[in-house]
Amino acid sequence: MTLRALQRYIAANLDDHSMSPAAVAAANGISVRQLHRLFQEGGTSIGKWVRRERLGRCAAELRDPSRRADSLTVIAFRWGFKDSAHFSRTFREQYGQTPRAFRASQAFRPIPLHPDPRSRTGVRRSDWADGRTG
Repeated sequence: MTLRALQRYIAANLDDHSMSPAAVAAANGISVRQLHRLFQEGGTSIGKWVRRERLGRCAAELRDPSRRADSLTVIAFRWGFKDSAHFSRTFREQYGQTPRAFRASQAFRPIPLHPDPRSRTGVRRSDWADGRTG
């Protein structure tokens, strides 16, 4: 079992509220000790990695105009957070602002549908989600 294989499994199950190191280890046929060792060798812990990935999924949804109607709590709970206050604290630690402020700051930013490697931002003008250019 490799760290990448474990990360793929976890990423596919980030929305599982019952995911735990024991469950991940059992599903992948390894011991909990081996699971922790593999993540430690990768320079992190399973808990930190899962939290960072879940926060990333939440941030993506906060940027997504089609998710504007979803409350912050709905988004947080969708990705495995069980407490709104904990979500807000960890989000602020990771992104430097509250989820609400982050969502507001993303309102007119482009969403790269097809990254353009020739662009400094990686976004073509035609990819701006709100239709604005310049």
